[in-house]
Amino acid sequence: LLERPFRLTALELLGAPPHFSSATWCAVLSVTLLTGFAALGIKLDTLAALGGSTGGSLLIYIGPALMALQRKRKQHLTERVPFVGLIIAGLLCAAVSTCQICFAWVKLPGSD
Repeated sequence: LLERPFRLTALELLGAPPHFSSATWCAVLSVTLLTGFAALGIKLDTLAALGGSTGGSLLIYIGPALMALQRKRKQHLTERVPFVGLIIAGLLCAAVSTCQICFAWVKLPGSD
């Protein structure tokens, strides 16, 4: 369930041509990468949590604010400030939730 959305999103973010997402070699590479994470002991629920923490912030805060900024590009700076604030808030939410997940995943000495 996680492989295809991971592959499509990763390829889109990397700027790959759209036909790459349906290529067999790309699906094999994606499955190999996820299997490698699992072999290292990284649980897939951790990867899903990381994807949710960053993707959720992107979808809820950052993406809409970027689209609004694009539409208001020619307007005065004071009309764009709230959208920049929303982008910063989204980045902070993504950073905090990602750190929380990573620190929960890494067992620190003495943290039984």
